[in-house]
Amino acid sequence: MSKVRKALSKLGVIPVLVVLFIILSFASPYFLQVSNIINILHQVSITAIIGVGMTFVILTGGIDLSVGSIVALSGLTM
Repeated sequence: MSKVRKALSKLGVIPVLVVLFIILSFASPYFLQVSNIINILHQVSITAIIGVGMTFVILTGGIDLSVGSIVALSGLTM
């Protein structure tokens, strides 16, 4: 059992995402359509861009807690 735990701790959430992907593929006929995948990528893109920016900030040793307020201000401005 410890080998399974070691493998899961090394892989992180990837096995959970794969299982979720398989379940959703069978549960809904619309899940694997190109339009749905593009829609998901559009929804995740802003969070991914912010995450990449925050990764660089943390790697350089700075901690910036104002990201949430900047995103809210940008959304309000747009």
